[in-house]
This record gives sequence, structure tokens and C-alpha cells, in this order.
Amino acid sequence: MPPRQLTFFITIIILAALLAYTINTGYTTTEYIINSNYIVPLTLNGVEAQPPVKALAGDTVCVKELTVYLQQNKRLVFRGWDDGLTDQCRVAGGNHTAIYEMEVLLQVYTEPKALRKSEWVKAGSLIKLEYPEIYYQDGSERYVFESWSSGENPFHPTNIIYVSEPTRLEARYIKEYLITAVGEAEINGTGWYREGEVAVLATPPVIYLSNDERLIFTGWESIGPVPVIINSPQSPITIINVKGPYILEAKYEKQYRVEVTSPKGVLFKGWVRDGETIRIQADPTIQLQEDVRLRFIRWSLSDLPSVPDLTLQVHQPYNLTALYIKQYYLAVESQYGVAGAGWYDEGAIATVRANPQPPSNILINRKLVGYSGDCQEDCQTTNGAITLKMDSPKKIRTIYATEPNLLTIGIITGIGGALVAVYALTGRRKPEEVEVKIEEALKAKTMKEPATAAAPSKALFKCMECGATIRGQDKALKHSRKHRYDNIVKEYVALEEIAEPISERTAILWMKGLRLRITPPEQPTVKDLVKPGDIVRYTEIPGRLRVEVVEKHERYGLPVFTVIAVPEEAGKNGYRRYINDLVAQDGKIYCIDEECSCRLSIEERAPRLKQEESIPKPS
Repeated sequence: MPPRQLTFFITIIILAALLAYTINTGYTTTEYIINSNYIVPLTLNGVEAQPPVKALAGDTVCVKELTVYLQQNKRLVFRGWDDGLTDQCRVAGGNHTAIYEMEVLLQVYTEPKALRKSEWVKAGSLIKLEYPEIYYQDGSERYVFESWSSGENPFHPTNIIYVSEPTRLEARYIKEYLITAVGEAEINGTGWYREGEVAVLATPPVIYLSNDERLIFTGWESIGPVPVIINSPQSPITIINVKGPYILEAKYEKQYRVEVTSPKGVLFKGWVRDGETIRIQADPTIQLQEDVRLRFIRWSLSDLPSVPDLTLQVHQPYNLTALYIKQYYLAVESQYGVAGAGWYDEGAIATVRANPQPPSNILINRKLVGYSGDCQEDCQTTNGAITLKMDSPKKIRTIYATEPNLLTIGIITGIGGALVAVYALTGRRKPEEVEVKIEEALKAKTMKEPATAAAPSKALFKCMECGATIRGQDKALKHSRKHRYDNIVKEYVALEEIAEPISERTAILWMKGLRLRITPPEQPTVKDLVKPGDIVRYTEIPGRLRVEVVEKHERYGLPVFTVIAVPEEAGKNGYRRYINDLVAQDGKIYCIDEECSCRLSIEERAPRLKQEESIPKPS
């Protein structure tokens, strides 16, 4: 037998023997194939092996790694075995395959940062992305969706994208800021604006709260935590560049309507800021005619001081009227001085008192017999006094009877014969005519000093319309015509004659040639000397008088005073006596007319308030 055949024959015998042995002993050896759907390392009984791997029954087979990174953004993730077992290791008992799933990285970039995301997704899958249309960072900052960088719905916040490879996707948002404007009214322009956009804010320039109260815009002010530069801050319409969440306030100030009127018209009319102080000046007197005027008494609002020159701090609307009382002038003509001439309130009782027995001389005697003029049935006098109700302007004059002193005529020669002759010629005339004739006869002997001659060209006038001072009657009348006073009566009403001081003690009223008294500078005035409550006497009024009021006013442009008093014995029920046109010189009180010898004297002074003693502060 050839050697090759012999060898083959021996091998067959050995294998048959082994097979017979195996069958006889009951042991059989089985081999399995362990594989992976991706080429990833496996371990067989702890030894690394590349799939596919042959394993015998009972061998331990494991996947080496649960996650295998192929790239930074691409990986394989073990999901289990083909029979559903998910353990990383298993005992070989059949052919099995390790199942890996490929994942890729999906990145979504956006502003705001809170919406950014990065996640692993299964390669080849459709991914649905749902993002908010508006995302609020906080109450004053938000993001509004604009578009996706790719995907099936790039212009909708919900998008679907197919991912097969690592993908970077961008969700584009627009940043917006809330611009808030606050104020007393609704402001146009408050709302959301894109970053870098221009915002236009508009507020009402005036807000009327009522007919007499309003708010006026004063300016814009940045009041939020983020300051803002305001263009045209004083304008009710302003423009700002939006670079952050801004809060602006429209500032307003409150104003009140103030209207002040008087008989002459409107003194003040307009809007005044709350808390502002204004000055209102009403005329103390308003001349209606030469002998009729209005005197200020108070304001229509009783809480205000009763003074024509008023300083008012405005905290509310005001509609004020200056209230006046009508006054009439009582003119009294007398050669020997008289008290009672002046201005009186309408309805007041005026008392006129002339000297019943003026000074005489050795040749004549004079005696007051009454009055003439606008006194009517009241012209009769007792002790030289009459009372008149002032319901219109009045003009009266004293009537004196003059008769020669026959006891001395026989002694005196020269002029005595003339006096007797005059008396003989005038004995049947009226008393006032007799007086004139006798005075003419005595003129050269009795006049102590020459009278001041009237000089209309020297007279001073004050224009009641514009306050100008003009010298000369003709020039003053010409000036008044500039104010369209065509009527001669109105021209005179518009002019007030004022006296011209010629010394510290004397002034002249040129139209009448009348010399007037003036209180010298640095000397006490009537108001300094006389106080309410004082007991006084006046030469032309009988009895003692209790002073109620001392009022300052002007007479011919000069400061004078009126003392209002009542008879002491009459108490509160007595009627008032107006002692007008008083001035003080050297501590004595006279009538302003130098030719008048009337005097006011103080008999008892009212208690004066003592000044509080100052207590030194402790050191």
C-alpha cells in the first residue's frame, strides 16, 4: 500500500475512534457567531476581538464600549442585542448581534442664551423644534422670533429638520425694549421698540382739570434704572434712541386762573403757577367826576386783607372784584375857616362847623347867621354846626352878618366915618352882601399879608388815565384830549390838581391860590399822634369824641388823614363824625388849609400795647 494512502487511512481510523468515543461519553462541542452591526470591538472571555467572533457555548461575550465616538459630533451608542437583551455582557448560547445606533450632534444657536440647546439625535431622523414666538427676558426686555437658518418651516417658530449629519441651526430673534412714559395723561409712544429704533413720545402740552385749573408741561425726566439722553426735553414731543429699557416721566406744574376786576376794568387776568406770589394794585380812589369818586373798601373775598395793594400767594383759583363805595365831596366856602369839608361815603352824615363868632376888630362885629347852598332846610345852624346827609355832591358857604361896633366908632376917626356910611348904605341888604361891602372897606386895614394869587399856568395836574404830571391848565387839558376826552367835563374829571410844595411846611394849590399845610419830614404824622380809642376834641364839633379809625389818603396829591370818631357820651349808637384833611406840624394837628384855624387836640390817650421784653437766651 502506498504511504499516502496509508496515512489517510490512519487519519480516518483516528477520527472514527474519536467520534465513537464522543458518542460513547455523551459530550458534543457547539460553536456560535457573535457579531455587531458596526465594526466595534467585542471581548470574548475578557479578550478583545473584532467581530464577527466565534464563541463556544458558555463563553462570555461583551461589547467593549457602550458609546463609541467616531468624531467630536458623531458617535455610536449601544442599544442592546438582537434578541432584546440590553446587558453589556452575555453568555454565548446562540448567534447574536450587538446593536449600535449612530447619533449626530444637533446644535441650536440663538439670542437669548436661555433658548440655546445642544443635543444628540439619531442620524437620519426628523426633529421637531418648538420655540416661543416671543420670549420675555424680564418685564422690560424681550425677544421676538424672526426666522430659522434652515428647516422645513424657517419663518415659523415651530420647525422640522431632517438630521443625517452633525447640524448647527440658528433661531433668529430680534431684541426689543419696553419704553415706558408716565405722566398726568396718557402718553403716545409707550410700548416695545427694537434695539436701535427711534421712539417718538408725545404728551399733551396743557391738561385742563377744570375751567379754572390746569397742568402745564414743563419737561421730560429719566426716572428708570437705565438713564436715557432725551432730545428736546422741554418739548412735549421728543425723540429717543432705543438702547435699553427706559422709563420717562412727563413733568407738569399746576396753574390756577386768576382774574381781578375793578370798576375801571380788568386789573389782572391770567394763569398763575401754584405757590407763585403776585401783586395786585387797585386804585385807592377812582375819580368819576370832580366831586364824585369811588373809595376802595375791600375785596369780594372776605378772607383777604382790606387793602388795595395786595400780595397774593396763589394756591387756588381766584375771581376777585375790588369793591368800592361811592363818595361825594362836600365843599364849604368860608372866609373865617370851617371844619367838615371833604369826601364822605354815600349816605354818611357830614357835620359842618364854622366859627359862630369869628375874630372881629374894634370897628365891626361878625356873627354866623347860617349857611347857603345845597343844605336846603338844614341850612339853619345852632352854635355854628349843621349836619348833612351825603347823598350827592354838595357845596355850601357860610353866611356871616357884619355890623359896625358903634361903641368905638365915635372914638376912632378916619375910617370910622366910612364904616358908618357903609353900614347906612347896606343896612337893608342881605347879611352876606353887607359882609362883602364892609370887608372891602376894611381890606387895606385888616389884611396881614397878601393872598397868593391864582395862577392856572403854574398849576400842576395828574392824569388819572396814565399818571403823567403836567404843569399848566391848558397843557393838562390838551394832554387829556390824547385820551379821547372830547367833552370838557370829562377832561376835568380825568385830571386831578395837585399842590406844589414850596417849603417843608407849605404847598400851593395854584388854581385857587390856596396855601396848604404839610407835615415836615421826620415829624410824626396824624396817625402817629392819634390812635383808635383816644378821646379828642375838635374846635368845630362840640363835646368829646372817641376815635374809631384814622385813615390816610391824599388831598391835592398831599398826604392827609381823616379821623373818624363818635361822641363819647353817645357810645356805639352815635353817628360817626368825619374830620377830614388833617395834617400834623410840630406835634399839633391842623386842617390842611392854612387859612383855617381848626384844631384837633387829644384829651385822653387810649392804653397802648407795651412791647414785649426780650428774655436773654441762656449761654
